[in-house]
Amino acid sequence: NKYWRNMGVSMMTLLEAVTGGVDWKDPLCPLSDVHWLWLLVFMAFILFTYFAILNVVTAAFCQGAIEGQLYDREQTVKDLINHKKSHLHKTTDIFQNMFDQLDQDSSGDISMEEFKAHLADDSVQALLSLLELTDSDLWLLFQML
Repeated sequence: NKYWRNMGVSMMTLLEAVTGGVDWKDPLCPLSDVHWLWLLVFMAFILFTYFAILNVVTAAFCQGAIEGQLYDREQTVKDLINHKKSHLHKTTDIFQNMFDQLDQDSSGDISMEEFKAHLADDSVQALLSLLELTDSDLWLLFQML
């Protein structure tokens, strides 16, 4: 028999049966001529291979994908934290520059007159727009300070 004549050919037949290289019924027919028990052994091998070993391989790939996604999530959180810190530093610098511009007499304080004089400046309005603030928000901030 071309499927079961020796150990090497038998192992190749089993490999081909699992990987689709040979149709199951082709090596199954000669086994039925020997004994029905060999039919059960062959089917048990096929079932074990498909449902046990192939599922283990699939689980390994899935685990790798999950770990990769976990790394991506952790990296995304780190990136967001770094971006937030960077954004906070930039905003602080912008406010510091604006207050330095408003403080014309370099006293370290901004008077109501200095504040009113620069409220209509393009640079102040651009900063308000960047920070999504209105004139009234800026007045409220000035009063709080």
